[in-house]
Amino acid sequence: MTKEEALTDFLQALKTVLNIAALYSKDHPYFLKAIEDFRKKLDSVFQFLDPLRMDVTPSSVLLQEKELPASANSREIARILHRRKIKNIEIRKDANNKELAHFIYSISLRPREILSAGGISRFVSKEQVKNISVEELDYSELLKGSREEIADIWSYLLEEAVGEVDGRKINDLADSFSRIISQFKINDFISDEGVSRNLAKFFEYLKVHEKSKFQKCSQDFFRTIISDKGFSDYQKLDKIKLFLGELKDDDIAAALLEQLSKDKDFDTHNLNLFSLLFSGQRHKKIASCLGEKIEQIEYLRDKAAAKDKVQELFSSADASSISEIYQNTLTHLLGGISFKDKYDFDQDLIVKNYELTL
Repeated sequence: MTKEEALTDFLQALKTVLNIAALYSKDHPYFLKAIEDFRKKLDSVFQFLDPLRMDVTPSSVLLQEKELPASANSREIARILHRRKIKNIEIRKDANNKELAHFIYSISLRPREILSAGGISRFVSKEQVKNISVEELDYSELLKGSREEIADIWSYLLEEAVGEVDGRKINDLADSFSRIISQFKINDFISDEGVSRNLAKFFEYLKVHEKSKFQKCSQDFFRTIISDKGFSDYQKLDKIKLFLGELKDDDIAAALLEQLSKDKDFDTHNLNLFSLLFSGQRHKKIASCLGEKIEQIEYLRDKAAAKDKVQELFSSADASSISEIYQNTLTHLLGGISFKDKYDFDQDLIVKNYELTL
C-alpha cells in the first residue's frame, strides 16, 4: 500500500466514523466497531508518517500541509470540521482507542452545541486525549469562510457578541454582515425569538457606537427582506418593521435602487413585499428620494436602465397599491418617464395591502 492509498482510506474511514458517531451513543457496538476500523486505517498511515496532521479550509483538507485532490469525502470532512471551528488536528501514533473514541464523538456533536460550550477545546482537553491536539479557528478566521459554512452558526456568534457586549466581535459581524445576512429568510427572524432579540441588540449597539456601520447593515438587512421570494405570511411582518424604523428615507431609496439595478429577478412579488413595510405617507417620501437618486445617476445608459426598470415594475397590473404613489411622484420628478395605462388594481390585494400598511 502506498502513502496516498493509506491517506485516501483514512479519509473514508474518518467520514464513516463521524457519520456513525452522529447516529449512535459513544458506547454503542456500531460506534465502537467503527473506531476499531478507523484505528486500522490510522495505523496504515502511521507506517509512513507520525504524527498525522490535518489542516482544514472551508472546502478542502490538507494532510501534512499538502492539499488532497478534491473529492466528495474531503469536501464533506472539511465542511464538518470547519463548521466546528477546527483549524487543524494532529494525531500521534500513541493515541489509543479510548482517546480516539472521545475525540471523534466530541467533534460529531452539533456545531451550536460545541460553540455554546466554549469550543471544541472544552471537550478535547489534554487530560482526556494526550495524543491528539486540536487548534481552533479564531473569530475573524471563521467569518472568512464561505457563506454556506458560516450561515448555520452565525446566530450563535451573534448571541455571543451581543451577550458579551464585545465591540471587536460586533464589529467583525458588521464587517461581514452583507455577505452573511443574505443567507437568511424572513421566517428565520420571525420564527426564532433569540435571533430577533440578538439582532435588535446588534443594531442598537451599532446605532450608538458605529453609526456608519449601522446605516450600512440596516440597508443590507432591508435588501435581504425585500429579496425574499418565498414569504407570503404578511400578517407577521410587524417584527420585521421594527428593524427598519431607524432607516432614513434616503437610505431606503438608495438600497431599493441598488436592488432594482443588481437583481434582475426583482419583480412585483418583491415590490408588493416592499409596499407592506412602510406607511403610505412614508412611501411618498421614499418615492421622492428615489426620483432624486435616479436623477443623480452619472451615466446616461445607467440612468435610462433605472428608469426603464422603475417604469416596468410600477406599471405592472400585478403591482401593489403603492404604485400610484410612485407613478405620480416619479412622473413629476423624472423627465421622459411615463406609466402605461395598463395599470389595473387587484382589488383584493389593494384591501389587504391597505389594511397591513395602516
